[in-house]
Amino acid sequence: MTSSSFRAARVAAVVLAVIAMAAEARAFETAWQAAPEPAGAVVALAYEPGTGRLAVADRGAVWVGVFGASLAPVQRARGVRELAFAPDGGLWIAGDEGLRRWPEGRASEAAAPWARGAAVHRIRPVGSQWLAAGSDGLHLLGPGGEWTRLDPVLPSGEVTALATASSPGSGLWRVGAVVDGVAHWVELGGGAASPTVVARSRLGTPGDGPRSAADVWISRDASEAWTLLRGGCLVGPERVCPALPPGAEARRLFEVEGRWWLTTERGLWVAAAAAGPWRRAPPPLGSLESHAVAGGNGASFVATERGLLVSNPGPGALAPAAGSVADLPVDVFQERGDPPIEAVRRAALDYLDLGAPRLRAMRRGVERRGWFPTLALRLDRDRDVMRRDDSDEVFTSGALHSLSDRVDDRSTRFETSLSFTWDLGDVLYHPESVDVSRETRELIELRDDVLDEIHHLYFERRRVLLELLTLPPGQPLEAARLRLRADELVAGIDAWTGGWFGRRAVRLAP
Repeated sequence: MTSSSFRAARVAAVVLAVIAMAAEARAFETAWQAAPEPAGAVVALAYEPGTGRLAVADRGAVWVGVFGASLAPVQRARGVRELAFAPDGGLWIAGDEGLRRWPEGRASEAAAPWARGAAVHRIRPVGSQWLAAGSDGLHLLGPGGEWTRLDPVLPSGEVTALATASSPGSGLWRVGAVVDGVAHWVELGGGAASPTVVARSRLGTPGDGPRSAADVWISRDASEAWTLLRGGCLVGPERVCPALPPGAEARRLFEVEGRWWLTTERGLWVAAAAAGPWRRAPPPLGSLESHAVAGGNGASFVATERGLLVSNPGPGALAPAAGSVADLPVDVFQERGDPPIEAVRRAALDYLDLGAPRLRAMRRGVERRGWFPTLALRLDRDRDVMRRDDSDEVFTSGALHSLSDRVDDRSTRFETSLSFTWDLGDVLYHPESVDVSRETRELIELRDDVLDEIHHLYFERRRVLLELLTLPPGQPLEAARLRLRADELVAGIDAWTGGWFGRRAVRLAP
């Protein structure tokens, strides 16, 4: 195959991939619908497949209704973090205001921690009982309807995430919790009346930071468990790290309708299994801040900053399609004029004078300095002045004569000397080599920081351009937002390259 035919085939593959990706995005877009109520951000939700009841929470109230019908506000609540339907038809409302139960109102007054207004982050069923976790630790709702704090189960601290499951036939509960950013796993036995710790473990995450856990998940039969780290990695039977956008922080992990969902403030990620492969959900979910996912009976619900999105996708609607983003050539935008990342790096280092030539020049200068002598130039000037006066009187021929004699001697001497001194020990090791080594390390650290920022801006712009390229028609506001973000990223790269990138980057149509 000739080079021209190979290039033509490559361009055709790019076009087909983009068309397939756009078709997939349009299919996904049409599958999702925005619920008319409530308007605004949705921060928590719960769905009861048996009855079709749906509960959602916005910034100020909790709404309850039947899926397919309108929702109605039933409870004022702020800072809601979790909703859960109870088997008796009640609804648990957990959040910054403590734990409430609708329609009975507030939880049992015996729940002293909640009565004091402690925040509750999660509530989960354990058999026929309930576990609640929050700023006051972990509490169990016992058979008598009273809450008991489980002090010996977990270390003291704020519990921000909770997962529960029971091992079939063993009478054991497996509990996963995040306490002050650290994931802990315990097995409880002894029944609901007096649970005891059977086994305990703590997840160590070397390299991820001491308090990096964000969420935990356990399968229903307690056979599989995963920990979600804030950086986006999942730690379980193996370690999986989805390629989240730079700066994005993972929040929650859900398994709904046979799919896995990962929520972040920079969009929603989806996979067919926890082990991946993970990919960004197509628009609009891929760029919306998401909080929670629920579903059942073939329907899926996502709580986002722009409201509740509902979908009833057919089989394979979220499965990776042929010609998807994963198959798109990396240099699809280079075909349209974007400089490659290698050229951008060189331009930034040249503009900031942080490249290798500067480091080599410093080292070479110190190595050569020992061969250069110390030069000393001396100038001396001496000036002597001597004056002598002699006086005398002489009597001659009857007359007195006064005689005087004056002598002036002046002399000036100039002396110039030039000396060269070599310290041959500096040829082997110059004392200033230590200063050069320190300066080199500082320059390398500065260069790495600059390149990290360049990489973040460059590939974030690529992602924005991909979203813009696959954006379905009829969304002018979203298209304008993406173009503004792309221009913002170009301006950021221009600040590091002195305007070099902006003169060569892809020009976006207004």
